[in-house]
Parts: sequence; C-alpha cells; structure tokens
Amino acid sequence: MNGIKQIFCKELSRVFKDRKMVFSVFILPVVIMIGIMSLTSGMAEKAAQDVENHTSVVYIENGPEGFSDFLEAAGTNCKIYPVENKEDVREKILSGEADLWIAFPEGFLDAVMNYKKGDKILQVKTYYNPSEDYSSEAYETISSGILEAYRQTLLAQRVDDIESLTVFTVNSDNPDMIMGEMKMITGPHSMQSACIAYEDQSLSEQLAQAIENIHAEITEYEYEDLTDEEEDLSIPADPEVRNFSYTV
Repeated sequence: MNGIKQIFCKELSRVFKDRKMVFSVFILPVVIMIGIMSLTSGMAEKAAQDVENHTSVVYIENGPEGFSDFLEAAGTNCKIYPVENKEDVREKILSGEADLWIAFPEGFLDAVMNYKKGDKILQVKTYYNPSEDYSSEAYETISSGILEAYRQTLLAQRVDDIESLTVFTVNSDNPDMIMGEMKMITGPHSMQSACIAYEDQSLSEQLAQAIENIHAEITEYEYEDLTDEEEDLSIPADPEVRNFSYTV
C-alpha cells in the first residue's frame, strides 16, 4: 500500500512540476470547451437574429382585396407577389428563393360575406419548405398567426355581434379557482410551488363558494321547421343524462 502511495505522489509531483503538462491537462481543455460553447452560442444567436430580420418572400394566389394591406398593418416584414405560374412558385419555394405561398379560393370575399347555412366552408391553403429556416418562420408567423387574425376580422364583419358565437369561457371570472394559497416551500431538491389550504376554511366551504361563481343555464331546444320531405333525426339534449353516457 505504501508503495502505491509513493508512486502516486511521485507521478503527481512530476505532473505539477511540468508546466507544459499542467497546461495541456488542466487549462487547455477548459479553454477549448469555453471557446466551443461561446462559438456555438454566438452562431445560434446570429442565426436566430438573421431569421428574424429576414424579409419574407410571399406569393399570394387569388389574393382578396385588402389582404396585402392587412399584412402590412400587422407589421409583417415581407414582400408580396402575385402567383402567375404555380410551377414556378413551387420551384422557388423548394430552392429557397420564396418562403411562402398562400392560395385563396376564387371569389373568396364574396363567398365569405354571402355565406349561408349549408354552403361549403372555404379553405385557404399555404405551402412552405420546412427544411428552410426562412420558410418555416414565414409559415409560423403568417399561416398560424396573421391568417387567424384575418379570419377573426372577416368574421366580425359578417356577424353583427361576434360575442354571440362564444359558446363558453373557462375561468374568465372565477377568482376562487385555486382552492388555497400558492406559496413557495422547500422541496426535496429546491424550492417549489405548492397550494396550501386556507386554515380558516374547510374544503366543503371552499367548494360551496366556488360553485356560487358558476353561472350557467340550459336553454330549451328549438326545433327547426321541417318540410314534409325531411325527417328530424336530431335528439334533444336531456339534462338528466350525465356526460359520457348514452340514452335511447
């Protein structure tokens, strides 16, 4: 055992006496690791900033009147071009020259504003290249964000009271939805959040108080006028039947 200890101390002494070895074993790996991490972080930040500052090239097919102005008003950084040759636009998106293709149906605005029950629901199609960062960013920003805002704008124009289309909200006016007090407590590894029950109220009292804030009603089913040729296949909802149950 003493022999092993002597050998260990001798080798350790030799390492620390050799400046080159100390540098190559202890200092150089740390410097290389810090350099690689800094370089990687800088490149990722630069790439993200480059994507953010990029001016998207967007082609619009059958663009409705005012949609280009809507894009500009939304602060979208893009150049808009009409679709003249579909195959050409497709090749540009695949090659990275264009970022997004938005295809509206012909007569889009007229169909939206004159919609009647039973009419076909219009579909706006978007095409992009997921292998291109610029194209993916344009898709996320415009297809998932701007088009939804545009849909809401058109819906507000078609419906006098858009609030009437709201079926229900969740916890929009329920200050007692958390049945206790949120506090940070000591956990097994670190501080963690926990819901601590009120000491001066029992669970039954809190439930009763929360139920008082629930305001709802079941309206009578309104039957539509049916012609002699149509058969009423609908089943009125029965408030006595619980959810996820079947009734005949």
